[in-house]
Amino acid sequence: MSELSIAIIGAGIGGLSAALALSRQGFDVTVYEKTAELSEVGAGIQLSSNATNILYQWGLMDQAKKIGFLPKAVKLSHWRTGDQIARFPVNHNESFHNQAYLHIHRADIHGLLLQAYEQASGKKVVLGASLHDLSAKDKSQMTITIEQDGQQQTYEHDWVIGADGIHSKVRDFVAPGSQARFTGNVAWRGLVPVESLTSLFRPDPCANLMMGPGAHFVYYYVRGGHFVNYVAVIERDDWQEESWTLKANLEEMLDDFAGWNAQTRNILAHTDPESCYRWALYDRDPISTWCRDRCILLGDAVHPMLPFLAQGAAMAIEDAYQLASCFKEFSQQPEQLKNVYTNARAQRTAKVQLQARKNMQIYHIRNPLIQFPRDQYLAWRGRRDPEFFNKKLAWLYDYRV
Repeated sequence: MSELSIAIIGAGIGGLSAALALSRQGFDVTVYEKTAELSEVGAGIQLSSNATNILYQWGLMDQAKKIGFLPKAVKLSHWRTGDQIARFPVNHNESFHNQAYLHIHRADIHGLLLQAYEQASGKKVVLGASLHDLSAKDKSQMTITIEQDGQQQTYEHDWVIGADGIHSKVRDFVAPGSQARFTGNVAWRGLVPVESLTSLFRPDPCANLMMGPGAHFVYYYVRGGHFVNYVAVIERDDWQEESWTLKANLEEMLDDFAGWNAQTRNILAHTDPESCYRWALYDRDPISTWCRDRCILLGDAVHPMLPFLAQGAAMAIEDAYQLASCFKEFSQQPEQLKNVYTNARAQRTAKVQLQARKNMQIYHIRNPLIQFPRDQYLAWRGRRDPEFFNKKLAWLYDYRV
């Protein structure tokens, strides 16, 4: 075990990925999580090959495949009629970006990472532990104050990694002053048992996308194909609560998607009213400052992004893998470690953040005179070059840390 002690603030996908990768390098890693239990929150996520290749390197890919779902294509359909516009294959050959495109429930991948971290470190996540304060003790150590069960306790670590999300307290220390920005989008999410849907309304085994005026609907299978996960995003300015676990009204969601095709409406209508959630979508502008003293950011704490490119979890996993590599090589050269990590990640994640914003504009086109040529172009591309989607995103999916 290395003499270096590393604290990770936040036990989400990014935090646990970093904890696993660093523990396997022999570092002494402690994860602090503010929630009292690691419950099943969130919804499905898409992991493209830039992320699943890392899961493969960690020996987790076979397990992930068993509890996830491998789609056959990305399918685009018309929001009102439901008719297919274009279909671009994925996972269709062994050389597909060198690793699979995977749909998986957030809680399932979280559980895999948690178990692997506990096995590698011999530790448990410290739960109910909220970061109250942090400061640089000197050039070689950080001091953190953790509040747990109403009591505050101070700890010293050689490094602190902020993986505490878009409203990160660690970010306030590293790069103070920037504010999260409400994007004007609200996302509904749900998980529907396949058996509750008639065969007529069961989705194709694809990453399904419908783009409508000021809204879009993404849905796909998770958990071995037994559930349909969906995210339904609409532009609204009357809801700015950002929480994965805030229950909402099913009828209001159906009203938001009135006039959409029968499959969309049927999937939404089969949502359990007690499991209907919505949250406001926030992001931040890209920043160049990722580190300060012995403190480093990763994931949503430094580059929160909209879900219009399905890369939030993937970028956090990439960050974690890169950071562990930097610690392995430069653990005795802290300034070099920080510079190499920041230079390796900042430009790439900024590009993904900005592309996700651009996709929001493309998905939500309201003018039918622009919608129609967009859809016709995609249909033509699908007929002429089925590999168009994979070629266009090769810069993203083929990337290897």
